[in-house]
Amino acid sequence: MAEGNVEVWYSEAGQGFIRDDAGDGLDFSLDDLLNPDESLTLRQGDRVRYRVEEGTHATAVERA
Repeated sequence: MAEGNVEVWYSEAGQGFIRDDAGDGLDFSLDDLLNPDESLTLRQGDRVRYRVEEGTHATAVERA
């Protein structure tokens, strides 16, 4: 699994953006979180693990 940091998380909209260690960005949504309860405490800067799908989309997102 890849790792990066949450750059943006809009909890009300259930949408966010991860910046990986290489500087590339990936979008993700509430549906992509392995533990949906984390949506309430996820914050900018949190370290996360994820799988890359279709080049710019992260799935199976969880705190690292």
